[in-house]
Amino acid sequence: NHTGDEDLKKFLENLIENDIQSEVEELKNLLKSNGVALPPAPPERPVASIETIPPGARINDAEIAAKVSMDLAAGLVACSQAMGQSLREDVGMMFGQFHMKKAQ
Repeated sequence: NHTGDEDLKKFLENLIENDIQSEVEELKNLLKSNGVALPPAPPERPVASIETIPPGARINDAEIAAKVSMDLAAGLVACSQAMGQSLREDVGMMFGQFHMKKAQ
């Protein structure tokens, strides 16, 4: 919603569609298959035009890119921890696959 840079917007859309959503689905399936009840998901946020966001409330593209970079690095660390702490081989391998996707 906040980015005006088309390359950054395409990168974010690709990241969400190809990586994040597939990870969420795999984790949901794992939890459901092991009898864990999932909490209700919050409703999706509405899409806003960058022109409708007031300049003082808008997050600039450099801030968005920096935050995404930090989140990807934190995701790598979290996947590494999950791989190391996992008692089940299949779960460890799943987080290993997530780690490989994030590292690319």
